[in-house]
Amino acid sequence: MFDGWTHAGIHYVALYAVYETAGKLRIPLLGMSPLEDGDQMADAHIKLFKNILDVYDKTSDMVGFLVGDNCATNQSIATKIGIPLVGCASHRFNLAVNKFMEPYDDLLGEVNNLRVELRHENNRAELKKYTDLVPIKRNVTRWSSTLTMVER
Repeated sequence: MFDGWTHAGIHYVALYAVYETAGKLRIPLLGMSPLEDGDQMADAHIKLFKNILDVYDKTSDMVGFLVGDNCATNQSIATKIGIPLVGCASHRFNLAVNKFMEPYDDLLGEVNNLRVELRHENNRAELKKYTDLVPIKRNVTRWSSTLTMVER
């Protein structure tokens, strides 16, 4: 299973193994690394994937399938290394919820902008007089952050 995210302009990729042993599910983190030179293409992911497997003296032919977002890059990775891609159900659910919220994008954008302003130091100090809750802004890749933002 692998996932990527960008923070402060750097794209990171994490790779997990998922397996069962002695009747227990195991999901150890095998590696997490920024992609070199900011390259987010399939070949850069494959190189990282193989480098992480090398650390554990494993090869890609020992991998049964990949779990990741059903994006073009991940499809290309799976095709190039000959391992089936199982699209992540939570990613699909996130896409469906985002589609459902589309008619409210303008309003949600305004609420998010307000939350961003409330996070600034002076505004946050004033807000703290009324609540201990911290303003939450939305993360477009996680529908639950939008729900939490609106609920607060």
